Amino acid sequence: HHEGGHIPFQAEVTSVLKFGEKNLISVAVNNTLTDITVPQGERFKLHPPIDNGSIKIQKYTFDFFNYAGIHRPVLLYTTPTTYIDDIYVQTDIHEDNGIIKYSITIGNNNENSSNVLVSVLDRDGNYIIRDVNATEGELVIPQAKLWWPYLMDPEPAYLYSLQVHLLPGNGGMEDIYRLPVGIRKLEWTNDTFTINGKPIYMRGFGRHEDSDASILTIWKLIIKSMKT
Repeated sequence: HHEGGHIPFQAEVTSVLKFGEKNLISVAVNNTLTDITVPQGERFKLHPPIDNGSIKIQKYTFDFFNYAGIHRPVLLYTTPTTYIDDIYVQTDIHEDNGIIKYSITIGNNNENSSNVLVSVLDRDGNYIIRDVNATEGELVIPQAKLWWPYLMDPEPAYLYSLQVHLLPGNGGMEDIYRLPVGIRKLEWTNDTFTINGKPIYMRGFGRHEDSDASILTIWKLIIKSMKT
């Protein structure tokens, strides 16, 4: 059971799968809004009632349609018995150095004997930092290439790769995950938003995935317009 829309979530299904047979995975979605959901809404009964009883009506005040259903990818994936469950990353800048603060959660690590090696690779696959043996820490990249929005740098959206390599202590299967990481620092005041110390003018946010003509779809022309 998961509450909340517009955010990813996952559930382990190992215990209910029938291996070697066909399995049907069903997902029920309910878009009913209440005073504690985001966005908020309310329900009330239609009066007078219809022949077969009353009918509940959803009421809301925002300016877009309250869609239901699933309109993002759904994936079924497998992991080793002991696996990389989560990677938390926060970046910072100090002078010419890029800083990556990380914390790694290992799933099903009952014996607590797993060995975790953390590395950082540049865009071309070259190792900048290699095999740091710690599930959390701070990595310093000298002369780091920063992540900049389009038109703010000759190499916009530069991404490093944070590689996490898990070696289970019980001799089980290894797990490896590579997370794209852009090094940047965001700050704001009452009237200014800055990225890497430079003010930025933001536009094109707060839009919804529907239009008068195509309903819940995005045209390539609209995406191109947003990027420019």
